[in-house]
Amino acid sequence: MDKDLKAQMRQLFEDVVEAHLCPPCEDQWLTSRQFCKRYCISEPTLRALRRNDNVKFKQLGRQFRYWG
Repeated sequence: MDKDLKAQMRQLFEDVVEAHLCPPCEDQWLTSRQFCKRYCISEPTLRALRRNDNVKFKQLGRQFRYWG
């Protein structure tokens, strides 16, 4: 593949990614460890909150992210 074409494709990809990033929003989704540390709770407590729908979360594969 031509180096110029690769550079153009890379720039296009970076532009698309940059246009769709939302850093202020992305910073609010925390891992389990980060969420527990921020709110001083244990992981079993966090699981109970999640089971009872008391915390906003999303699942990415086998990992959870919590809105904090």
